[in-house]
Amino acid sequence: MKITEGSLRKTNACEEAVKFFIENFPNGNEIQEWTPLHQFMMLKHPITRKWFGWAFRNELIPLWSMKNYDLSGADLRGAYLRGANLRGANLSGASLWGADLSGAYLGRANLSGAYLREADLRGANLTEADLSGAYLRGAKRHEKDEKIPGWKVVNGILRKE
Repeated sequence: MKITEGSLRKTNACEEAVKFFIENFPNGNEIQEWTPLHQFMMLKHPITRKWFGWAFRNELIPLWSMKNYDLSGADLRGAYLRGANLRGANLSGASLWGADLSGAYLGRANLSGAYLREADLRGANLTEADLSGAYLRGAKRHEKDEKIPGWKVVNGILRKE
């Protein structure tokens, strides 16, 4: 698979993304095989993680399951992880500030000490997830979503009880 300036423009990429791409890949980016490692590196990069969801939605890259990944301490601020399979993933101490985790499967995930301020957790499955010490203030959640012990939903935002 080859991503070029033309393929980005064809899918209406923002100018910031096109400029970044041209500066880093002036001849395009030939990816022989998109692997979970490529995905992980894109999500960890402070600039490219914000375009991850867009690239997936526009079919430039596939989405790999991140079941049982060790993402402890990862800086995933603003990452697009909507609908991602993070079952059993280790996200302890990860920064997920403003991340889109709506509809994500986080069952049995370790989110202890994770920073989830303003993260979108609407519709996320948190069954048996370890949220001990997680910072959830300002995170988004539906009133009908599974309750998180010690937290309540007020106008779609989590508040400490």
